[in-house]
Amino acid sequence: MLILRIIIPTLDSYFLMRFITSPFFNIQLKDKQTGTAQPQIPANILQKLKIPIPPLEEQKEIVSRLTHHLGIIDELEENHKALKARIKRLRQAILSKAFKGHLVPQDENDEPASVLLERSEKRDHACESRRNSYEMD
Repeated sequence: MLILRIIIPTLDSYFLMRFITSPFFNIQLKDKQTGTAQPQIPANILQKLKIPIPPLEEQKEIVSRLTHHLGIIDELEENHKALKARIKRLRQAILSKAFKGHLVPQDENDEPASVLLERSEKRDHACESRRNSYEMD
């Protein structure tokens, strides 16, 4: 484990943290890592890395903008999750209504599903009986 201490007074710690967690930084380190189960970066490699350090005020502005935009991204991700959950609930509600017969107006002259199922079962039994009688012959 390596502890980084900032000894440069013109380096904002949040700027450094954002830089270290950036894809740009991680790409630079990818081929310098050692180990497979727990990738590590030797301290001498870290000491040789060059970190772009703009003026302190610019660092603070960069951190401020990043924080703002990352907050927006977090909010959008939360909204996306909520919408996905709502879509799932609506889909289930529509299917439930469809199977209960509440999506379209019902014709009073239509026979109930129970009568239709009963007739279908009788037809199946009759077919089965005929099939069995043919097999015996």
